[in-house]
Amino acid sequence: MNNKNTFDSFIKNKILPLESLKKISSENKKNKKKIIHCHGTFDLLHAGHYRHFQDSKNLGDILFVTVTADKYINKGPGRPIFNQYLRAEMIASLSYVDYVGVIEEPSAMSAISAIRPDIYVKGIDYKDKSKDITKKILNEENEVKKYGGVLSFTDNVTFSSSSLINENIISYEKNLSKILENYKAQGFEHFTGLTEKVKNLNVMLIGDAIIDEYIYTDTLGKSAKESILATLKKSKDKFAGGSIAAANNISDFCKKIYLVTSLGTTSNKQESFVKDQLSQKVKLCSISLKNRPITKKTRFVDSSYMRKMFEVYEMDDSPIDKEEERKIISIIKENITKVDLIIVTDFGHGLLSKKIIEEISKFKVFLAVNAQTNSANRGYNLITKYRSADYICIDEPEFRLAMHDKNSSLEKLLTNTKKLPKAKIFIVTTGKNGCLLKIKNKIIKIPAFTNKVVDTIGAGDAFFVISSLFAYLKSNPIDIGFIGNVSGAIKVNILGHSSSIKKSQLLKFIESVIK
Repeated sequence: MNNKNTFDSFIKNKILPLESLKKISSENKKNKKKIIHCHGTFDLLHAGHYRHFQDSKNLGDILFVTVTADKYINKGPGRPIFNQYLRAEMIASLSYVDYVGVIEEPSAMSAISAIRPDIYVKGIDYKDKSKDITKKILNEENEVKKYGGVLSFTDNVTFSSSSLINENIISYEKNLSKILENYKAQGFEHFTGLTEKVKNLNVMLIGDAIIDEYIYTDTLGKSAKESILATLKKSKDKFAGGSIAAANNISDFCKKIYLVTSLGTTSNKQESFVKDQLSQKVKLCSISLKNRPITKKTRFVDSSYMRKMFEVYEMDDSPIDKEEERKIISIIKENITKVDLIIVTDFGHGLLSKKIIEEISKFKVFLAVNAQTNSANRGYNLITKYRSADYICIDEPEFRLAMHDKNSSLEKLLTNTKKLPKAKIFIVTTGKNGCLLKIKNKIIKIPAFTNKVVDTIGAGDAFFVISSLFAYLKSNPIDIGFIGNVSGAIKVNILGHSSSIKKSQLLKFIESVIK
C-alpha cells in the first residue's frame, strides 16, 4: 500500500497548472538547464509516443509535456477516448517526463508562451508543415522562436492514435463503416479537393437575424408561496444567431457572403454588436424595419448540467409592409450578379414574404432552401411556401408537417413528394440517425456519427448551409450528406454560437475518422 501511495504521489506531483509550469521552467532556465517541450492530444498512449518522449528528453534536461483539454479536441465522435486527467496521469507515470499540464485551448500557444522551451518537439509527421491542415504548427514555431527556442522533430517509430482507435476501439454503424472504408480508399485528398473547389464561391444568404441569449441559473427550489421554480441568476451570454450564425459558418469555406437580412428597428448598440460578431468575409446588406425589434430568444439554462429549462421570445413576426418588401428585393437584385448561389435560411419570423420568395425563385442562380419550424411558427412556415429549388434540406418534423403525415416511413414519403416543391436534391435530416437523401428517384441513407452533445442549437442550420456549398458543386450525393453530418456533429459540441465552424475543423474531423 505504501508503494502505491508513493507512486500516486509521484504522478500527481508532476501534474501542475500552467502558472506553476511557467515558474518551474523559469527557475530551471536560470540554472542553465535546457528546457524541452512536447504538446499534443496523446489519446491512447502508444509505443510511438513513448519513443517520442524518450528522444525528446535526450535533447535536454527538463521535459515538459502538455496535453489539449477534452473540449478542444476535434478528432471525431467519441474522442478523446481517455479524458484529460487520465491522459495527463498516463504521461506523468513515465519516468523520463518531468512535468505535465493540461492546456485549456485548442493549440499549444499559451503553453509555449509560459514554458518558453529551448526546444519544442513534434513528431516527424509534422515536418512537412504544408500537411498540417490546421496550420497550428506554423504559429507554434513562430511562438517558440519569439522566445529564442527552436522547433525540432523526432524521427522514430510512428503510429496513428486515430487509426488504432478506428480499427480497434470505435465501432461505427454498418452502413457508416462502409462509407468510411470507401472514403479511406479514395484518400483524404478527396475532401481537400472539394474544399478547394468551393473556396472562390460568392454566396448570397437570405434570412431572419436572431439574437440568442443564454441566462445561466442555479436552481433554488420551489417558491414558498407559489407553484413556480425559483432560480438564481449566475451569468449570461449573448450570441448572434439565425442567418448571422449561418453566414459565419460558411465564411471560412468560401470567398464572400452577402447577408440579406434585417436587424429590426436597429439601435446603434445592437448593430454594433451584430457587426462585431460577423466574419470579415460577410457583407451585411440589412434594412431597418419599422417599429419591430430584432428577434431575440432568451433561454434559461440550468448551469449544473447545461440543460435548457424554458425560453422567452421577443419578436414581431407580422408581415413586413410593401415599402420594406421593395427595399429587400432591391438589395437582392443589386447583388445577384455578384454571386454563384443563393442560400435561404427561412426561420419564419416575417422577413420572407410571398413576393420576396417569388422574386428569389426567378433568378437563374443555384438556390438552396431551408424553411424552419420552431416554437413561434409551428405549422405556418412550411417548405411548401417554395415552388422549387436546386437543393432543399429540412428536418423530419418539418418534412412530416409539410406532408401531413405523422406515421408513415420516411422512405415511403420520400418516394411520393408531389405535395412538396421540386428539388434536384432533397435531404431530410433525422438527428442522431443521420439523414435521408433523395436525388432523382434514388433514396440514400447516410448514418450520423454518434457524438456527445453540448448544445443542439444551430446544428441543423450548420448541416444545411455547409452542405449547400457542396450541393452547388453537384458533388456525389453521399459527399453532400456526409459533409452535412460532420458539420452537425461539430456544431453540437459548440455552446450556442460562441464560435463558427472552420474549414480546418471539418477536415481534421474527417481525416481522423477515415484514417
